[in-house]
Amino acid sequence: MYLINDEVALNKISVIIPVYNVASYLEKCLDSVINQTLTDIEIICINDGSTDNSLEILKKYAAIDKRIILINQENQGLSGARNSGLKVATAPYIMFVDSDDWLELDAAKAMYKAITTNDCDLVQGKINLHYASLQDVKKGEIKYFKSIPIGNYTINPKDFITINHTAWGKLWKKEIIDKYEINFPVGLYYEDAPFMWKYLTASKSIFGIDNTVYNYLRRPSSIMSKTANKNSIMSLDHINVCINFYNYLIHWNLFNKYEIAFWGTFDRFFWQAIKELNTTKKYLALDLAHSFIVDKNIEHLSNKIDSKIYENLLSLKNKTYKNGYKKIKFLGITIYKEKLNTTRILFLKIKRK
Repeated sequence: MYLINDEVALNKISVIIPVYNVASYLEKCLDSVINQTLTDIEIICINDGSTDNSLEILKKYAAIDKRIILINQENQGLSGARNSGLKVATAPYIMFVDSDDWLELDAAKAMYKAITTNDCDLVQGKINLHYASLQDVKKGEIKYFKSIPIGNYTINPKDFITINHTAWGKLWKKEIIDKYEINFPVGLYYEDAPFMWKYLTASKSIFGIDNTVYNYLRRPSSIMSKTANKNSIMSLDHINVCINFYNYLIHWNLFNKYEIAFWGTFDRFFWQAIKELNTTKKYLALDLAHSFIVDKNIEHLSNKIDSKIYENLLSLKNKTYKNGYKKIKFLGITIYKEKLNTTRILFLKIKRK
């Protein structure tokens, strides 16, 4: 169901806010958006099957602010909600805001100025992290979101790995999203990453502004906190989102051009899955990665990958050397390779003990 207000203006930015059971946080989020110093915005709120009073809060705000478009739908998850917002967005630029977070009041204005006065395809700003519990504080995470390159810089394969993959804290061009049919993969966690990777393949440069634009609340019930649970298999989606990106590259005939970028992301995300899964579930990640590479017959496509995956392997305990070959025992799997230099060899040379 759509509630679209009669007054339609030429909006500069479409702000997309997916909402699911966040009644305790929603008003703070909405207040930060409706009070933006850039007023020419449309605010698309997607109630994704909330069972608390989030919908009532959204209706209250829609009644007092004509810029709010309210979509009420059955639960489709974060990706499905964001995709619904993209379908109705009319402005040339897109911002994503999670409904338990909030914007700095000049965020939209600062990023809009940056993207319209510089030759760039994406703008990102600094992010403040707020923790619901002091036990969740991670200094490295705080530095990660604060440390962004300032100014305009050309995209290279390393950016696919090093740039933070969040959809929020950035300003996107809807023209690029529409032209390349970029959306969020429904049913997968870490959905921001493939959205970012796909967008980067269609972009030339990124502009970083020296402004804090976004406030991210890390709370125990958030998706990011849940996926860090080592008893969960959600971390397997680190690999699944890479497969989603691979399928996109094949669809647009871009794999050869972005081969190095792809293997860099695969390397990083595979090891993240291994790190987050407990010992009994690490085999699932290995099997998934191995099946993907063998099933897709990728071995003949990749011959020039400069990956550090084997440096990671060689740092593990219980390694031995035999007849000039490096022999690594990892989770009951023995890997042999004389020159360990490509990600694909790891999975092609796996032998179960």
